[in-house]
Amino acid sequence: MACQSPVETIDIEKEKQEIKAVNEEERDAFFAQDISRLEAIWMHESTSQRYFCSGKSLTLLNGWTEITDNYGSSIKPDMWADYEDLMADFSNYNISVYGKTAIVSHDVKWSGKHLGEPYEAEQKRVCHLVKAEDGWKFTLIIMMTVPVEE
Repeated sequence: MACQSPVETIDIEKEKQEIKAVNEEERDAFFAQDISRLEAIWMHESTSQRYFCSGKSLTLLNGWTEITDNYGSSIKPDMWADYEDLMADFSNYNISVYGKTAIVSHDVKWSGKHLGEPYEAEQKRVCHLVKAEDGWKFTLIIMMTVPVEE
């Protein structure tokens, strides 16, 4: 009789909830201006990437060094000086888990006030995460601004 090793079963719904929590931690840590929390949820690899795409620009951050430098320059104490009540609500999640990797897409709705005037913007966000020994971590975030009709 052949000896079989047990097959590891993955609770997909539990993994999706953990992934969603890490995704929202990235937003919350950013608003809290807490670089240590951001560092904790990223793979610190030369292949990690973060992209921002709007109708006017494309920013590509290649490797953990560029990503952490960008976070550091983005979360200065006065970063929100021109904004009031700024929020980023995440919705319409689509999470696909493939063993120890996952792809996440969702909508982001920004709202608040900029220089006293109402501010709204919409983005689409796509992320890739891998499951490390200490939990799910980002290897890629792509943020695309949805064009506003004029």
